[in-house]
Amino acid sequence: MTISHPANIPGGLGAFFASLRSRCETNQTKFTYAETLFGDDLAGIDPALWESTLLPVFNRFVGTYGFPTGLNATARLPGWADTMRNTLADTLESGYLQAKGAKYQAPAGIKDASPWKQITERGNLKNWKVPGVDAVKGGSRTIKAADALRTGGKLAGRACAVLDGVVSAYDSYQSDSYHHPEMGQGEKVARAGVTGALAAGGAYVGATYGAQLGAAIGAVGGPVGILAGGIIGGVVGGFIGSKIGQKAASLVNDGMHALINSGGSQS
Repeated sequence: MTISHPANIPGGLGAFFASLRSRCETNQTKFTYAETLFGDDLAGIDPALWESTLLPVFNRFVGTYGFPTGLNATARLPGWADTMRNTLADTLESGYLQAKGAKYQAPAGIKDASPWKQITERGNLKNWKVPGVDAVKGGSRTIKAADALRTGGKLAGRACAVLDGVVSAYDSYQSDSYHHPEMGQGEKVARAGVTGALAAGGAYVGATYGAQLGAAIGAVGGPVGILAGGIIGGVVGGFIGSKIGQKAASLVNDGMHALINSGGSQS
């Protein structure tokens, strides 16, 4: 960038102009330096790390709460509807409790409960009470409507876990068919079954405990924080649990494959 002025301007203005030009050049140098630092920091970010963590978690969130599309959409529809039904119930209850200024009341016997229960009970919406409202005698129409929506609610988590297991089993079978064409049909089916079962179990356990822990952490923000924390914790926990289950399945399948091959070679 070039800055110039006519040669016949008064001396005072010339000095002022020169000072402005000096400031501009200084700022330009600083900007160039900052741009270099930003470029170096940006180049140091490994996109593979984000693609292996945030992207799968986001995809799992979309897979859980987004309307089912593509392959197996019809089979996923009941689980999705159940998830939405329970999320609506939690939203109604948490919104009502937040608006009414509900406060946490520790349940009876909590001091004798396990450390995990002591931590996670704060994330249980049923332990948040509205001052002056008797939930047993009067209660709230909103709370009652939320409870009615939750009937059979545990189906949601189980359905998502089963679906996760089915997808993992299918991927395992396809991968073995491509990478191990010499592998027998029976072994491929067995390996897919192990992968599906462990992935589903890991996803369900991870989602359950992740939601409890996330809700407890979110309790800092009140009932609405519990709702958000439970959703995020359930998604992240389900993702981690599924990955652990798949890793365990890989170890079991590799051991089974080695045992089968060693047995075949000895015979």
